[in-house]
Amino acid sequence: MEDFLKQISHGYVRFQYTPIEKSFDRIYSFLPYFDSTLVVHRKPGTVPPFKLLRMCRGRVKIVVTEEPFQVIVDHLGNFNMFILLDFEFNDFEHEFLRQACIANRKSIFLFSGAQKDHTIEGQSYQTVKLDLDLFDSPVGL
Repeated sequence: MEDFLKQISHGYVRFQYTPIEKSFDRIYSFLPYFDSTLVVHRKPGTVPPFKLLRMCRGRVKIVVTEEPFQVIVDHLGNFNMFILLDFEFNDFEHEFLRQACIANRKSIFLFSGAQKDHTIEGQSYQTVKLDLDLFDSPVGL
């Protein structure tokens, strides 16, 4: 997993996954691999286990909001990595975030549930289809 994440650092990547029962737990299990990370999601009841939070103390901040685009713009200088959970953006926002990654040497990972009508052709950013069932939790969650 660590090698996989290093290959796509400093860029804007959309991870498209099919939701499973523990989708957020699997995504949160990636946090030990990141440094200086802001996690943005909209569901206030979805927090990682205490054990994982303790492992990431001082390196990861979690924000719950309905306005993820503005949060990223406001904190672009404060974090190296941004993880967005289940948000969708329009074409302008995708392109702005991609350009912000390039110009500021940041990484933004957008995790969004799979959509039947979503086309990958013609995008200026990388889309990775992700099977969360294939990833085991590195921290025993």
